[in-house]
Parts: sequence; C-alpha cells; structure tokens
Amino acid sequence: SAEEVHIFYIFVEKSKTQEFREPSRFIQKLKWELEKEERKPVEKVIPLYLEILSEKEGISKTEKDKEWLLNLIRSSEISRYFIETYLRCGVKFYFKYLLKLKETEKIGLKPVDVGNFIHEFFEKIFKELEGEEILIERIYKEDEVLNKLENLWLFYKFERKMDALSHFLSKKIAVETVRRYFNYLIEMEKSGKVKGTKILGVEKDLKLFADCFLFDPLYNNSKNSKILLSGRTDFLIKRKEGITKYLILDFKSNPDTTPHPEKVKKIFNFSLPDKFDKSSLYEVADIFGSDLSGFQLTFYYYLFYQQKEKFISEGNEEFVIINAGFITPSDFKKPEKFVFNIHSRGEWTKIYSYFKSGFKDLIEWILNHIIISDKFYFPEDDRFCKFCEYKSPCKNYKYLF
Repeated sequence: SAEEVHIFYIFVEKSKTQEFREPSRFIQKLKWELEKEERKPVEKVIPLYLEILSEKEGISKTEKDKEWLLNLIRSSEISRYFIETYLRCGVKFYFKYLLKLKETEKIGLKPVDVGNFIHEFFEKIFKELEGEEILIERIYKEDEVLNKLENLWLFYKFERKMDALSHFLSKKIAVETVRRYFNYLIEMEKSGKVKGTKILGVEKDLKLFADCFLFDPLYNNSKNSKILLSGRTDFLIKRKEGITKYLILDFKSNPDTTPHPEKVKKIFNFSLPDKFDKSSLYEVADIFGSDLSGFQLTFYYYLFYQQKEKFISEGNEEFVIINAGFITPSDFKKPEKFVFNIHSRGEWTKIYSYFKSGFKDLIEWILNHIIISDKFYFPEDDRFCKFCEYKSPCKNYKYLF
C-alpha cells in the first residue's frame, strides 16, 4: 500500500440554498471515514489556470529535412499514393515517409480488405484472358465465376471479421453485384454499343522516367533530376464501340466513388501558384475533388499517354479515344464512371496536348512544394483525420508541441 495518496477534486456548483460550494459525496464520505479513524487529511486549494492551446498549421521543416526530401524523391519510385498522401495531409506524409512510422495495426474487418477482395476477384477472372480479344457474353459462365467468388470469400475469412447478419448480407450483395456487372457488360454487347474488348493488362505496371527541375536546398537553385513515376492500373482494355477506345480502369468497392469530372476539367486552364505555401497546396489539391479521387486517374492517364505507342496499335492517322475511369460494380445504375465526359474531337485533342507536356508541370510543382514549403501542413478538411492511422501522435503535434 502507498504511504501517501493524493486525490484531486473540484467543488460542485452550489445551489440557490447553499452558502458554500461542496465537494462531491464521494469526497465527503472519504473524509467522514478518515475522521472516524481519527485521521485528518491535509487539504490544499490549488488555483486553476485556464490555457487555450493554439492550433498549429503544420510541422516546420528544417533545411536538413528539405535536403532529405530531395534525396527521397530522387531515389524513390514516386507513386500516386506518395503524392496523394502529401496533398491530403502533409503531417501524415511526415509520419509515413520522413519518420517511417508504421501504421496502427487494426483488428477485425478493415476497409482495405473489401477493396483487396474486389481487386483480386476480378484479377482471377480476367488475368487468364490478357492479350485476348473477347466478348463477355461468350466467356461469362456464371457458375464458374460465382464459384471463384465463393472460394476467394472463404480465403479472406470474412465470417470471422463480421457478425452473422452483416456477413450474410455482405455475401448476398457481393454475389448480386457480380451478376449485375457482368449483365451490364453483356447488355452493352447485345445492344451493339460494344463490339469487342481486348484485355491489354490486368494489374498492369506503368513506369516512366520524367525530367523534373527540382529545388536543391544545398545549392539554393533548381537542377534537373530524372524522377521515376510509377503506378499500377487494375484493368487496361481496348474497347471497340463506334470509335476505338483505350480505357485505363480501376475497381472501387464504394459505389459513390467519382472521378470528379467537373472539377478535373478545370485543370486545363489552371495556372500553377507562384508560392509554395499552405493555401497554394490546398488550391492544387482542390482540382482533384474533395477526396482526391481525380488525381489517381489523371496520374495514370499521364503515365499511359507518355508511352501510348506500347499499347495503341492504330496508326497516327486513325483517331482513338483515351480515357480513364472507375469501375464501381456495386453501383447498379452506373458502374463505369469516366474522368472525361466529352464528345468532340477538338476537346479530345486539347486533352492529349495537355498530357503530352502540361501535366508534368503539375507533378513538378507538387514535388517542389514537398521540398520548398516551410511546413508539413495539416489538412484543410478535418474529415481526413477520422480514420487516420496517425491520429494519436498527430494530436500531440497539433496542440501540444
């Protein structure tokens, strides 16, 4: 037992009939019991000081940090996750890439489990058809497809990660989602809208070396650096409609995911900010929508367009459409959503011209912001923090340090 025990308490508010404020009943009872034992506690009133903690806008970068960041960019594969993390929250970027803190391990069903299941399921269906030109109506055998879904469902052990009712409903939804999506593809063929599909790649890596002028804090000037940009698209297809289309597609489990076409189209007339501060970062991030989902598709579009000769078999004289989009099978009304919803050849030419040279300037600006800006900034919208793996250390930096 302890030699001394310290108990801190505050007086409860007095009522209209009371002359003095009193401690809680628990404290009164404790004092009464001590008095019965002829022991009197030592009491001391401690004045309280109220301090409102100011919220910081970010974590300051040292010159050493900036040099390290430049070396990181030069020596790493720059993925869309790398850039998205910085656009979404500079502090999360700091924890993940500078401090290399491991993300908190979660028990039970994780949001990523559902996404991984969707990706792996469609990979099992289409990977064996890579390089082939197909009609979905001819290759779709429902019993075989649903059997693959059943086996993969068991492999992911969802029954251990959900309660019985959630598991029952989730599986029913998964089966119906697959049925409806394949029926959607078959109906497009039957209606004559789609005349054939060639599978160019499943989980296809897209890598590109790009020359970027990056600020070097050691020499206080910008130098040309060869940066490796890297992405992996879920589904790369050539689809014959009224015109040949090359489609860069990514599966999403959330039916509400959108590429924000109305936002993204502003990119063609967007002037990159002169400053590398907090407001300029928020301004650039806003182009890609509130959840930044537009960035993934434009980034993959750029990687594809820069090496389109590897995939496009038509000659330069034949006009083709290149587009990128999300496949959301659980959205029964509109399972395919594209980042560019335009029809005129002139507008497509404008898009191709931008991705030939303009998009690289945007990537270069973001990479320079990582190096040049004074701080790793907190997100503009706190909802990004809700499910963040670094929430606990972040609060300390935001309010205490």
